Amino acid sequence: DEELWLRLLHPEDQEIFNHGLIDALQSDQESIVYELRMRHKAGHFVPVLSRGFITRDENGNPLRVSGTNMDLTERYRVQELEDLRMFLLEMLTGSLALQEIMANIVGKLESLIPESLCSILLVDKDAKICLGAAPNFPDFYNRALEGQSVGVGIGSCGNAIATRQRTIVEDINSHPFWSNFKEVASEAGLASCWSEPIISSANKALGSFAIYHRGPAVPTDHHIKIIEMTAHFTAHAIELKRAEGDIKLAAKVFEQSHEGFLITDDKRKIIMVNQSFTTITGYTEAEVLGKSSDMLSSGQHEESFYQNIWASIKEKGFWQGE
Repeated sequence: DEELWLRLLHPEDQEIFNHGLIDALQSDQESIVYELRMRHKAGHFVPVLSRGFITRDENGNPLRVSGTNMDLTERYRVQELEDLRMFLLEMLTGSLALQEIMANIVGKLESLIPESLCSILLVDKDAKICLGAAPNFPDFYNRALEGQSVGVGIGSCGNAIATRQRTIVEDINSHPFWSNFKEVASEAGLASCWSEPIISSANKALGSFAIYHRGPAVPTDHHIKIIEMTAHFTAHAIELKRAEGDIKLAAKVFEQSHEGFLITDDKRKIIMVNQSFTTITGYTEAEVLGKSSDMLSSGQHEESFYQNIWASIKEKGFWQGE
């Protein structure tokens, strides 16, 4: 049934297919091949490889068209995961700030999970929720979550962070985890929430992903793969950017401190000093770099004093004193 066939096609594919079929019938083609989207009984569209075979009479006039459809869903899913992996690697290795990375990842996740609203929530040192990225949520909803405690049974994200386990809530309105938040969720038009913890390399919860829908919903196996991969790479991004921030802070302290710092290699050769060091000692940077730290010995201390200095450095990574 030609009308039924056309009704099942995605609206954006109908014109392309019609033109291709007409051109094929008017030529001497014996077959046509298209990748199309066909409506499933459940309402969503399925990618298919459609092959049409044209039967003609002895004069070359078309008599009928028969065909086959092959489901391409799995192939598309494999490609989708590979595209996601490449996108996340780009985020991880680029120069964007953490806030931009999280916003981009949330947008990507929403594009891969139809009709979803996604956010990243982080947890601070006091086990309180702080907003990472939630660009498509109303402000009142984000404010309601900010500063909330995490804990077992406290919302989807609070539970996921506390237990470091995925938490799926199909229906917010009836789930006990949401008893204190279902009114604000309803006001925001949110009906389900899946939460995936973001786990550090030290197995600590850094935060969680939240994937909401406007109606009750549960994730498919493919959704789970998407969410797991995204959470894994996001954990790396958070740790990397925080480490970069620590390094910048340490460098700033080194340069601006009023205390004199020097750094040596494992052979006690001076490889770096700060401005305060040159002010205190009178030596310029050029005069000390590459020299042994022994040059700074005053001759007023016994050998055991210096042994204790290097023992402290070996054990603690630093020494300070007079």
